[in-house]
Amino acid sequence: MLLTFIELILLVAGAWALIRGKIPSFVIGGADYVVEGPGARFLGLLLTTPFLLSVLTVILLVLAFGEEAALASFWVEIPVLILVAVATLVGARLIRKPLAPEAIDLELVIERKATGSLIYSILGLLGFVGIVLGPLAFYRAGQALELIEAHGIGQKHRNNARTARKIAAVETAIWVLVLLGILISALPGILM
Repeated sequence: MLLTFIELILLVAGAWALIRGKIPSFVIGGADYVVEGPGARFLGLLLTTPFLLSVLTVILLVLAFGEEAALASFWVEIPVLILVAVATLVGARLIRKPLAPEAIDLELVIERKATGSLIYSILGLLGFVGIVLGPLAFYRAGQALELIEAHGIGQKHRNNARTARKIAAVETAIWVLVLLGILISALPGILM
């Protein structure tokens, strides 16, 4: 289920890159860089492959070996997902271009980080995605607060960042406790 969720995120990012000719900033390392043109479209095509290959693998395994074999697609999905993620990150890092310093609006960067972290922390409350979105929201809110402190601008976004950081801290702590509970409850079975 989590693999499918990740593959769908990559599919949407890939489709975005194919249509717009631009890689979303979360893939390339932030709003200070841009990947556009044919390179972005190629990386977009690469990002769409894990989901499409996953669906094709399940169909072929079910046709060849029956419904029980569909679970074996997991062993194809993991390496493909890892290879595509690494290839995309390396490719994006190689072909990305930094924005000119005058093109970077620091207040806009702070607003995006603060608002994005608030959205991540709220979405993280919806279920198992909190294990990923909680720490991510905490990190991005910290970045926004650091930029506000360092440059003295974007004060109106401080409350969003602080709120996101508090929600994310609670959310992450709850997940740590849940994972510890699962580990502790499984420990007697492992030791015997």
